[in-house]
Amino acid sequence: VGSSLVLTVSSSDPSVLAESGVAISGTGVDRTVVLTPVANASGTTTITVTVVVDGVTVEESFVLTVSPVDDPPSLGAITSVVIDEEGTTGPLTFTVTAVDPEEDLSFITLTATSSDIDVIPNENIVFGVQSPGVRTVTVTPSAGRSSASPITITITVMDDDGLTSSTT
Repeated sequence: VGSSLVLTVSSSDPSVLAESGVAISGTGVDRTVVLTPVANASGTTTITVTVVVDGVTVEESFVLTVSPVDDPPSLGAITSVVIDEEGTTGPLTFTVTAVDPEEDLSFITLTATSSDIDVIPNENIVFGVQSPGVRTVTVTPSAGRSSASPITITITVMDDDGLTSSTT
């Protein structure tokens, strides 16, 4: 007669490792447990692995430490616009979001590059601040210049640790 084996895994702190972050695979005595911490979570949790075989229970516990990872801030979408020759976009609002709770958005650096610097030189892309998390960008073409093709502006945000993210 075959034995029954039941394997369970629990976490003392579901804000670090939730039940959904535990994957058990395999059959019989050949089992694998994969632990995936909650996104952007850090801290420690006690993991308890419980095995029940034919009514006999064995438990083993260990401490899982999830170290924080420095994430770059993220940029919100910026609306595509058409600029008339000799015109400007006016201030276009976009958001900058701190992914890490300790990130101070007062210390970020924004840069922009144009895919056609003859029509829109990089220096004609000007940023403004409404609040640390809300910024503006104003784009002004060079005098007398236009383009029949779309021009892409890439905006990059860099935090004080040098981590970057971009949007176009």
